[in-house]
Amino acid sequence: MRDRGLFIGGRELDGSDRREIRNPATGELVGTFVCAGPDDIDHAVRVGQQAQPAWASTPVDERAAVLRRAADLIDRDADAIGELLTREQGKPHPDSVKEIRFGAEVFRYYAGLAHVLADETRATSRPEFSSVVRHAPLGVVAGIVPWNYPVDLWCWKVAPALRSEEHTSELQSR
Repeated sequence: MRDRGLFIGGRELDGSDRREIRNPATGELVGTFVCAGPDDIDHAVRVGQQAQPAWASTPVDERAAVLRRAADLIDRDADAIGELLTREQGKPHPDSVKEIRFGAEVFRYYAGLAHVLADETRATSRPEFSSVVRHAPLGVVAGIVPWNYPVDLWCWKVAPALRSEEHTSELQSR
């Protein structure tokens, strides 16, 4: 059985709203987890805001390396994570492992975009003007994903948020 708290700021924290996870096929108790409430989410965002300047100043190659390392760790443990995901959701084990391995590929994809700036130049109605669209980080946000693809959808939120953008510190100084 696994009991999980909230993982915030590198620490596992307990909370008041602990719930059970039961295997939908057998009814067996898989573990418990803490359901985050508004105060927990606010706390996590504040901790993230404190950590954000250090992450923004991390060199682009180091940030890409973190994403690749995360992908390697996910792949390394894909079978064990898949077994747990199957017990929690009732999803067939091959589907669970496929979802997890795809999540690792999402991290690799964003690591590969580390040096790519996504600025776009768009045509305007007047030839003497141009329009430049610059994508800038939003800062720290709280993301909520549905239950049906929890690993895959989590990866699609986390990996792009950690993706390196070379102009991040430049935008912050403006």
